[in-house]
Amino acid sequence: MDTNKLSEQLGAKIKILRKHSHFTQEFFSEQIGIEPQNLSRIERGLNYPSLTTFIKICEVLNITPNDLLELDYLTDEQTLDANINTLLSSQTVQEKQLTYRLMKLVVG
Repeated sequence: MDTNKLSEQLGAKIKILRKHSHFTQEFFSEQIGIEPQNLSRIERGLNYPSLTTFIKICEVLNITPNDLLELDYLTDEQTLDANINTLLSSQTVQEKQLTYRLMKLVVG
């Protein structure tokens, strides 16, 4: 994978998770021990977080490093559709019904 694309995807995921937690950049950057402009550069994919910062991000967001590095959902729409269809095709009818109910809860 292109390292620029990887840094953009990682930064995008950090931003999504930060906003999901209702943290401002200022608050979150304080919690992870970096300046807000450094967090901004990470979220925009211009910089990678240091290992120490990466670990602090996981701790503050209460996620595992694997959770943070799982980026395959940030692919283009066609790939995402194919990935979803592949996952669904391997489910039982009961699992598909549960998946459908979960999706309806999320989408509304």
